[in-house]
Amino acid sequence: MVGDFSKEEIRQIIESGDPEAIRELSKYYNRFSGTYTRPLQYYATLLSYGYVIVPHYDTDSRPKKMKPAYKKISRYIKDMHLEYILPKINLTVLSEGVYYGLLVEDEGEKPTFYKLPARYCRSRFLDGDGLPILEISLSYFDNITSNEIERKQILKLFPKYVQALYAHRNHKELWAEIPAAEGGLCFFFNDDQTPPFVSATMAANELENAREREAKRDENALRKLLIHQLPINKTDGELLFTLPEAELLHESVCNMLADDDSIDVITTYANITLESV
Repeated sequence: MVGDFSKEEIRQIIESGDPEAIRELSKYYNRFSGTYTRPLQYYATLLSYGYVIVPHYDTDSRPKKMKPAYKKISRYIKDMHLEYILPKINLTVLSEGVYYGLLVEDEGEKPTFYKLPARYCRSRFLDGDGLPILEISLSYFDNITSNEIERKQILKLFPKYVQALYAHRNHKELWAEIPAAEGGLCFFFNDDQTPPFVSATMAANELENAREREAKRDENALRKLLIHQLPINKTDGELLFTLPEAELLHESVCNMLADDDSIDVITTYANITLESV
């Protein structure tokens, strides 16, 4: 067993199909197992996430302000810092199965990505463009903070209809839909929105267990057992030392080897040998 999960527990979690439990399993191994983390980071950063802006317009009626418009959209996309944000989003998708978030604009119209916790979000429908529609539980605003000022600041990030829905929710379990046109973000790899490589946690667990067993074998290989034999009279088989004298001899040998944790001492009426454990 490695960490908080045994091989059987991993199997049960994967077979259960519970998205929340599977995400927690994947997040745990992404944090503590380099064997599991390395391929996720590799695939998350495999692409350069470069982009090309291609204007689309009617050639017979070319827009008069094409150049200013092109510069504006170029600046907007540059301010998104996609080369930094998209690898992080991709890593979240690979490790948690889904990325939920909100694209908001500050007062200067600069875009900012605001990540949302998966346990308060879901996506069941697509909009007219085939993009997933983000749904957020209004309980998120109750649980995200106990500070009323901070809660109001977070609410301001969301569309006004979400703010109004929260204000009139009457403490019911309600969900608000935020389509992509309103800034709702939802990226996932599998339709069940679970981590695509979660089955690899079992192999990572087996590898970590094998490493632990090997480390234990190496530790045991270093340990020695010193068998200290006291002589007996070959004629009548009587002891040549009294038991108190034998005890003193045993203590002296133990004191001599006290600084060596890898050797244990046994005093007996047999030959003196040094054995590996």
